Amino acid sequence: MNGYPRLFRSQVVLLSAVAVPLAIAEDSLVRLILVVGAIGAAVLSYVWRNKPALAIPLGRILVLAAFGWLIVEYVWLDEIPVVALSHFMISFCLVKLLQFQTDRERAQSLVVCFLLLVVAAIVSGDILFFLVLVLYLTVGLRALISLHLAVERGRVDHYNRRVSPFMAALLPGGTRELGKRPAMDFTFAGAMTAIVIGAAIFVLSPRAGVGMLGHLDARDGAISVTGLGSSLSFDRISRIQTSDQEVGSVRLKDENHQEYSCPEPGPYLRGLVYDQYSGSSAGRRSGWEWRKTGDRTAPMREQHCSLVAGSASLLSPADIEDASRVVQEFRMRSSDLHVLLAMYPAIEVRSDDFESLRKNNDDQVLWLHGRLRPSIRYEIVSLAGVPEEIAAVLAKKRGRSEPIVQLPDPPLPREDRVRELVAKLSADTKMPVAVDDARWRRAYAEQICKYLGSSEFAYTLERPPPAGRREPLSAFLLDHKRGHCEYFAAAMALLCQYRGIPARVVTGYRGGDYNSLGHYYVIRQKHAHSWVEVYIPRSDWVQFDPTPAANQVDRAARPWLAGLASWRDYLQFEWANLVVSYDASTRTQLFRGFADWLRRPVGDHKNIIESVGAFIRELFWWRAELGLYNRLLYWFFAIMVLVMVVLLGYVFGVLGLWAGRYGWARHLARAQEDAVLGDAEFYRRFRRRLRSLGLRRPADQTPAEFAAELARRYPSLSDAPSVVRAYYRVAFGRGGLLPSEKAHIEAFLQRLRTLDPAQLAATS
Repeated sequence: MNGYPRLFRSQVVLLSAVAVPLAIAEDSLVRLILVVGAIGAAVLSYVWRNKPALAIPLGRILVLAAFGWLIVEYVWLDEIPVVALSHFMISFCLVKLLQFQTDRERAQSLVVCFLLLVVAAIVSGDILFFLVLVLYLTVGLRALISLHLAVERGRVDHYNRRVSPFMAALLPGGTRELGKRPAMDFTFAGAMTAIVIGAAIFVLSPRAGVGMLGHLDARDGAISVTGLGSSLSFDRISRIQTSDQEVGSVRLKDENHQEYSCPEPGPYLRGLVYDQYSGSSAGRRSGWEWRKTGDRTAPMREQHCSLVAGSASLLSPADIEDASRVVQEFRMRSSDLHVLLAMYPAIEVRSDDFESLRKNNDDQVLWLHGRLRPSIRYEIVSLAGVPEEIAAVLAKKRGRSEPIVQLPDPPLPREDRVRELVAKLSADTKMPVAVDDARWRRAYAEQICKYLGSSEFAYTLERPPPAGRREPLSAFLLDHKRGHCEYFAAAMALLCQYRGIPARVVTGYRGGDYNSLGHYYVIRQKHAHSWVEVYIPRSDWVQFDPTPAANQVDRAARPWLAGLASWRDYLQFEWANLVVSYDASTRTQLFRGFADWLRRPVGDHKNIIESVGAFIRELFWWRAELGLYNRLLYWFFAIMVLVMVVLLGYVFGVLGLWAGRYGWARHLARAQEDAVLGDAEFYRRFRRRLRSLGLRRPADQTPAEFAAELARRYPSLSDAPSVVRAYYRVAFGRGGLLPSEKAHIEAFLQRLRTLDPAQLAATS
């Protein structure tokens, strides 16, 4: 705080920018209150009191306590290691913010704030990270530069006062912060350098997992998808919590890659299927639940599929050649059960995030193998309808034409009254009783939906009145008649089964928040839903939704910020697809697609000169094969290439000029040396040869002393003293060399040229 107001403000901004979103991402109200309260206390103490709020000894105790809490979180509370470390770093920064700081502690706080940004990049997946990154590249870089220059000025002032009190009196005292214009210049240069280097590293080094202020969970638990479980137990269902937490997104397209128009209330995305209602009996756990039993008489229950080139067919292409299709592009958070959501029935799976899957032929549920990354992308191709011939193919996959009816086990305590209700509904159908007739089954199912949607029943998110020892579905149908979608779906499946019609309960997600900007659905926890599939002859399993609220689209009044929320969802969707999910396969597709796009105007030209000419013609509108968007991209790419060529030319030009100047300077120095040496030029060749042999004259020896030592150590250099004496006489005595003396020196230099270091060492 002492004399660094801008640095203090920068610390507050940087710490708030990453600590508050991390606390929100963890859904920790206590941690959020502590962070906001500590930052607020530091600001108030600085503004009003201009003194720290914490004493230094108390700050040290708090830092030690935070380190102890780090160990407790990791060892006993089973926290994610990097998240536990972020808690300690935030606590450290908060303590330093609340107490008196030295320059060293300010630098530590700023560096820890940058490390918190790295933590956010590892554990988060929100576009908010990009905004925080921009803030760090501006405010953070300027704070680091200002701190560094302030420290250096302080050192210079201290040195001036120590060595010259008179000069120190003439210099302005105290430290100063960086001026506005230099700070902007340095910050812009540093930020642009970091962005360019970071973008290059990001493109060339794909991510191995997700990350970069989303929702955080415990380290041992996978990210669960609400609404899916191994069974549907009414004893474990309490009040339904409506949560806006996002679990994924899906975009629907038809076979022509156009947007698929899905009727309201949106697509039904299947997760798990339960076909038998079971209750307590001897040796079985207590409570009533729906669970999966399957058709035990079917010979082929599971189908294992391996993805070849990122794709796997679930049905033979010949069987579905003329059927209309709907493509679902999913980006989902993984579930504990490794279940893939899909519209019914799925015929093809495409993904680069997993290599194999298995499909249950009874219920068409798709399962994955092995450990998955927290977020996966995949495409499901499903049939838009099930005609009779495809229903026969699906029946063949199951191993029998019609599934068996799975009645409750054990029988319901009030089964007789439930059967009376079934008889009443059958009579209300007003069609000839023929259980095997497809029209009658459809009419009976519609009659159940009409009955459950009448005013006798009420949809509620609250838990129905306790049934005591009574079975919950009988209590729902016969007594209180209040419940949520699980009760309505389970009741309809039960009424169908007691009438001898195969039926099952399906859990998954219904619809989603449609984003008109990106033309996709945002799937949230509140969209978890249950419905029913009834087997209709020659139509396969047909979907029915008896829940009254299922047919009502959420049209509640939206706030005026709904448009901004839609934009935010769209940006988050694109951020997740382009950044968070960027991996090796995405990089390969990106480079291949860029190469194909770049070669579009080239056509069939095989010569590089013709290709470049075609590209240039495209730039100047000489061809009309591309639209305006692609043409603008080509101009942008051409300008970038031109800038790159100019920069490279400038760099190589500067290097060439520097090399030319260096070579010319060496030439001039050698010429000057030759002019000075005159007839003593032989001495320069003598020194050069000695250096090639690894012999250099020490600085404390004269040439004569060095030559005498060489003659003493190496017999092959016994003539070295005579060369030095001749040099002295020619260079300083203005004398000349006799022809015999000159011939002797040249012969000696010739022997030196043929002498190698190994021979020299052998003669020492």
